[in-house]
Amino acid sequence: MFVNAGGTALESVNNTSARTRLGLAIGNNVQAWDADLDALAALDATVGFLVKTAAATFNRNVLTGTAAEITVTNGNGVAGNATISLPTALTYTGKTVQGGTFNNITVTGGTFNNITVTNAVSITGAASMLSPITNSLSSDVALNNVSIYFDGPSLAQGTVGAWFASGTVTVIVVSGSTIETKLWDSATVISSSRFIVPTGGHASIALSGFINNPVGNIRISVKDTSGTTGNIKFNASGIAKDSTITAIRIA
Repeated sequence: MFVNAGGTALESVNNTSARTRLGLAIGNNVQAWDADLDALAALDATVGFLVKTAAATFNRNVLTGTAAEITVTNGNGVAGNATISLPTALTYTGKTVQGGTFNNITVTGGTFNNITVTNAVSITGAASMLSPITNSLSSDVALNNVSIYFDGPSLAQGTVGAWFASGTVTVIVVSGSTIETKLWDSATVISSSRFIVPTGGHASIALSGFINNPVGNIRISVKDTSGTTGNIKFNASGIAKDSTITAIRIA
């Protein structure tokens, strides 16, 4: 009951008009009751980002990173905006990085597809990858059959991976002899050559190329199709590296 405007009588009102008279109209002067507001009011002082997980239910969450992959600073937002960045040292265990250009970097492990690397400081990967292996003849090899390739320097590099191989053989034969050489793994020829030894009977031949999953030792083999008195030399120079082969696993 309210006294009317003239102060002469009592005026009957309902709840809605009473609230209006008192300046407490819901949705105008005051907020209506709401379960979500009750839930918010019940939250304690724990800091973090507010997340609604169900009706009238809220949690405080914190942004977190992954060790050696993503760094999060101020993850609870208390000190301002959260900052997400890459750490100084990245570890992409089991990750595949595809596309992009990287300058002046050190890359360790991982699988990288369609990557352009400029001015790399160093790149390391699987065991033996990018670690050269090399071998030189330790004695001369006689070329005493015109129908047979004789093995010169060779490597026991294993049968897995992609390899770049490069090597040189030095031969001494009769002047005018026709020499055939091949860089191979006993099954696949990687590179080959054929030439006639000039006057003096002394020549060096260099071969190189790529091979995937070699089935045998990578080696350089030589055949003298013209005579049986020649040799693959190991130390004509006096340095004992005259016939040498090197291979690098590249994948």
